[in-house]
Amino acid sequence: MNGKDFEKLVFGMAHQIRNPCAIILSNANLLIQQPDLKPEIRRSIESIINGAKYLESRLAEFTEFSKPVVLNLNKVSIRKLFNDAAALLKDKCRLKMIKISSDLPQDVVLQADFHQIFLAVLNVLLNSVEAIDHHGAILLKGRLDGGRAIVEIEDTGMGIHPRDLPEVFSPFYSTKPGGVGIGLAVAKRVIDAHLGKMELKSRHGKGTVVTITLPAQGPGSRG
Repeated sequence: MNGKDFEKLVFGMAHQIRNPCAIILSNANLLIQQPDLKPEIRRSIESIINGAKYLESRLAEFTEFSKPVVLNLNKVSIRKLFNDAAALLKDKCRLKMIKISSDLPQDVVLQADFHQIFLAVLNVLLNSVEAIDHHGAILLKGRLDGGRAIVEIEDTGMGIHPRDLPEVFSPFYSTKPGGVGIGLAVAKRVIDAHLGKMELKSRHGKGTVVTITLPAQGPGSRG
């Protein structure tokens, strides 16, 4: 199967799943607006909504991974990017009692594709959220170092066993039961397209730090 056939297959499958998923989400949102819902019914509907949203995000990952990365470079604020991603994960963090915060002495602005970098950071953050069982913290740090923008995402999750570290950026690899591990592979693919570098350090049972290094002036700045 060539690249174009694979892309058609992925988009066809995504279309078949996305439509019923949208119907589920739409009807669940209508149901949860009904007055006088019993608490257990409301919790069940919230679970349906969260599940549908999670499925949509997984579909987005698969479709993005099947497409070539095409960059539309603009000025990207790391502060805005992180705030937008954190807002999307707010409910999931609240349910797991995870504190998500940033340490940005000054905003880091770089030339990048906002949508693509947002997807990469969101995937790393989501991976951190899923690595924390209950109670924990995620911290984003950002700084400029010469002509490079450096972003670190640190979590207090379960960490990664040393034997699994060489595979963490491999597509479809996961240590989670039933997982497909595409999130970090998607993120690294995006960072590579920006001529950046993505590294991961982890201590099993202690947490993980993902470091993303990007040319501050964008991929075209390298000669």
